[in-house]
Amino acid sequence: MSAHSSQLPRAEAKDVHLVGARPGNVKALAGFRKGFHKVPAALPDHFYERQFDTAICAADLDRDARDLFERLRVARGYKRKEISLAVDPPNATITTTDFILDLGYELDLARPDDYRRAVDLHDIREIAVFSDPQLNDALRDLFSRVSFTFAEPVKIEDVIDEVEADASGDAKVAYPPDYAECTIKLRGFVGEVRVTPRELEVVTGPGSSPAELVKTFVKASDVLAANPSLEKLIPRRRE
Repeated sequence: MSAHSSQLPRAEAKDVHLVGARPGNVKALAGFRKGFHKVPAALPDHFYERQFDTAICAADLDRDARDLFERLRVARGYKRKEISLAVDPPNATITTTDFILDLGYELDLARPDDYRRAVDLHDIREIAVFSDPQLNDALRDLFSRVSFTFAEPVKIEDVIDEVEADASGDAKVAYPPDYAECTIKLRGFVGEVRVTPRELEVVTGPGSSPAELVKTFVKASDVLAANPSLEKLIPRRRE
């Protein structure tokens, strides 16, 4: 193991998010009316975007949000005052006493005929809630990464320098020429760690439950903790 001493500041996590997205074709949405709605060749197209936000995705959003609401209500046994649903296309929010789950439909900026259904679970009161097997069943296959918002921005150049200065070979880093972000591959970890100035993401791939994401983050943290050059990247919750 390298004896290199890390110069990185200790990362403090302000927020924790479980995030995922599922792609789809706009024309397959219930609100798309052939002959009335026209997909443009490119974006931006404010008229089409407004149609998508207010009408094209509305029925699917409402259906998905109600389905998630019911699954969560049954899984956790929430009473009326413990769970609520607000739908405002293209977004919906389920608020519970354990966490908040946002659901949203958004156009693919590079492909106007495609969209993403994004989910973002945050404001988690206790991480132990994800040990509930019924909750994990209700949220199975929704998430692909766990994301931490840094309390203070991280300088990407410093992260890159730390990885490249480490002689152990435990980590490899890739980055664009503008250093806007970097991606770290860790020996002994099948996922990857993506760092931006504001966020650290542990990416597992599509189709993970909350418990699986938490397990993956713990594994990534263990690998980072074993390397003196990188262990400060492990986010600590700010008190």
